[in-house]
Amino acid sequence: MINTLVERHIGCMETINCANCGKSFNRYTSNIKKAKNNFCSIECKGQWQSINIKDKNSPCYKRISIKCDWCGKKVDKKPHKINNVKNHFCNRECHNNWKHGKNNPAWGGGKIKDYCSLCGKDILIQKSQKKRTKNLFCSIKCRNEWHGKKINAVCDYCGKEINREHSKIKKAKNIFCSSECHYKWSSINLRGKDNPCYKSVEITCDTCGMKFNREPNRIKNENNNFCSRKCFGIWTSIRQTGQNNCSWLGGISFEPYCPTWKDKEFKNYILTRDNFKCQNPDCWGTSNGLARHHINFNKKDCSPDNIITVCSSCNSRANKDREWHESYYNEIMRRKTECVT
Repeated sequence: MINTLVERHIGCMETINCANCGKSFNRYTSNIKKAKNNFCSIECKGQWQSINIKDKNSPCYKRISIKCDWCGKKVDKKPHKINNVKNHFCNRECHNNWKHGKNNPAWGGGKIKDYCSLCGKDILIQKSQKKRTKNLFCSIKCRNEWHGKKINAVCDYCGKEINREHSKIKKAKNIFCSSECHYKWSSINLRGKDNPCYKSVEITCDTCGMKFNREPNRIKNENNNFCSRKCFGIWTSIRQTGQNNCSWLGGISFEPYCPTWKDKEFKNYILTRDNFKCQNPDCWGTSNGLARHHINFNKKDCSPDNIITVCSSCNSRANKDREWHESYYNEIMRRKTECVT
């Protein structure tokens, strides 16, 4: 069975010569009929095409002869390049020479006549340049002289005569001889509603009911508004005392200390035990005063293990985060007892 298939397979092939190198090789008869030229390898095919299929010999070669729009020379170009382009050129130089003046898509009508703002000399400029600048000059010297030209002016505050550049006088609405005159003039003429940055809303004080003006951003950020510090103090003394205060803890501050707290010898014992120094390693050193601090914040618990010596600033800082400071000072006392034992 296998032998018969091999015989059929060999029977469909013919020996032919390569069109490039002349080497004999086998190929199927169906492939020989399809191709005009047969090659033994891709390299031979590439070598043959590089010699025999060039320019006009190529089956894909299609060219149309047209004239260059600048020099009139005839040029052969592909049809799709002629259809997609309005103007045709033989090289880059002809294209650049043609693209000047009216042929340029950015052509604005050419140069126009004008005069120098300083000396009055006639000059030629582009229309776009006329639109961009108010003052025109024939040279850099004229431009520098015009910008550096000084004119006599009068200070709007003190009335003193001064020399100032022409360009600065045109830009500024008001002229001053010094920064002091400028500040004095603005303090008088740019106050309240006369100030361009003035924006305020009329509101009433929550304590006395007096009307006053305030910026909109300050009104949004605050729940209550007051006309003065006194009104703010009166309002807080009424509304934020006792149970209304956010820091209210049930009146603990009014409870009395334990009896041993009144003993001066006990207090001196705590100070001598701690060597008359603040025991907080993270002490800022901002105050010299010392205080005996209750670690668990219980006034009635006056055992020596519950009291530690700290400075006044560390004592007040402990009230901010009580749970953390309680564990922090307990750890310090535990390490001290371990060192002693």
